[in-house]
Order: sequence, then structure tokens, then C-alpha cells
Amino acid sequence: MILVTGGTGFVGSSLAMELLRDGRSVRCLSRRPERAGALREAGCELARGDVTSISTVLKAITPEVEAVVHLVGILNESRGSTYRGVHVDGTRNVIDACRGMGVSRLIHMSALGARASSGSAYHRTKWEAEELVRSSGLEYTIFRPSVIFGRGDHFTTVLARAMTCLPAVFVPGDGRSRMQPVSVNDVSSAFAMSLAGKPAKGRSLDLAGPEALSSTR
Repeated sequence: MILVTGGTGFVGSSLAMELLRDGRSVRCLSRRPERAGALREAGCELARGDVTSISTVLKAITPEVEAVVHLVGILNESRGSTYRGVHVDGTRNVIDACRGMGVSRLIHMSALGARASSGSAYHRTKWEAEELVRSSGLEYTIFRPSVIFGRGDHFTTVLARAMTCLPAVFVPGDGRSRMQPVSVNDVSSAFAMSLAGKPAKGRSLDLAGPEALSSTR
């Protein structure tokens, strides 16, 4: 069985469905499992929990769990959720729970641009989480996706809606900044393949789409 933290989110639900189609047993850890009826109907087990509470992670890692895919992250801080609390402390909890329950395989989702010197607290804490994973002693793979797009995403869907409703859309910088968006289906496939083979173990891999785009193109 594969435990997916954040399994009912945008990337998590896509990955869970792919793993189920591959014949894998999947359990998703989520703060709101009642919102994941489609996953339950597809055969996914749902566990209520939060990575900021190690007791709930430990409860979800039963003896049949062979690997954990850690996807939880936030794009914006709120009163109850900080980058450090979710990205760093949450990842530490997942690592400690894996070690405590004898799970040796961890697949971790970071972000493209994560680095210690970043001016963004988001990317700095993503880097700190990576460092925890690298020093964990677990068999790990770290993926750093670029902007992820697909049905229900929080980037292209919002941007497209704004372009159809507003007379003008704000573009940061000079409009020539480039990005390589990656499909959620490709991200899910990369995670699924890493669970099936050894070449990805102990590696940190960037995930990006085939084309670099800018707002002027």
C-alpha cells in the first residue's frame, strides 16, 4: 500500500487515481476526506489527518504501507498555516513517522526554485524540507515541479477566468519572464514511475514541461 499525504488535493488526487489504475493499493491522508467521494468510489482508502500532527500520520502508517508520497504544501500563509509549520515541521513529522513505523521509501514533492538563498520564504522552507529528506536516512526521491497545470489547478484556471472577465490582466515584471508549465498528468506519472524502480532513489529531479513560455509569446 502507498500512503499519499495531501492525497485529496490537485496533484494528490491525480496521482492516487493513476496508482489505482496501476493496481496499487492507496491510502490518502487528508484534513477533509469527506470531500473525496470520487477517490473513495475508485477504491482509495481515506484517512483523516494533518502532517502538522505526527500522531495522525503515525495512525495512517499501518504495517501494510510500503512507501509514503509526501505532497503537502501551501502557496500562501494563513493564521493557522505557515510555510515553516507545513513545509518544514510537517515534513519532519512525516520523516519521523516513516522511521518510527519502519517505512524506508519516501517520495517528496518540493518546488522548482527551492534554494537556501531564495528571497521567497516559500522556496526557502521548501529547501529546508529537502535538506531534512536528504539527511533522513530513508530511500528518498525529491521532485521539484514547475508550475503545474490541469483541470482544477489554481494557476491557469484562475488566469483564464481573469482574461475572459477583465479588460486587462496584470503581468509581473517586463512580461518576458519565462516558465515551463508541466501537466499534472506528467507529474503523476513521474511519481508513479519512481515508486516502481530504483534509478530515482537518492536523487533530486526537476519536473518541467517541454516548452518555455512567456507572456509575450
